[in-house]
Amino acid sequence: MSQTNSNPKPQTEKSKAVAYILAILLGYFGAHRFYLGKTKSAVAMLLIAVLTAGAGTLFTFFWVLYDLFKIPGWVDEHNRSI
Repeated sequence: MSQTNSNPKPQTEKSKAVAYILAILLGYFGAHRFYLGKTKSAVAMLLIAVLTAGAGTLFTFFWVLYDLFKIPGWVDEHNRSI
């Protein structure tokens, strides 16, 4: 009889400071969204960055600017859920 591990990997608290640093330095690639578990939109940002070879910078700039206001709520929501 095989034993399966039904316990998911334990989640750890996320830091607003880390999320902001990632957004400011690597936001164009969606790094802050990967960090906060928003994988689908992070992949979208990454694809825009890679496939447009920089032409999507204006779009992602406004997207990151929007995210800078959303980060505190996302971090609090994540930390409450663990």
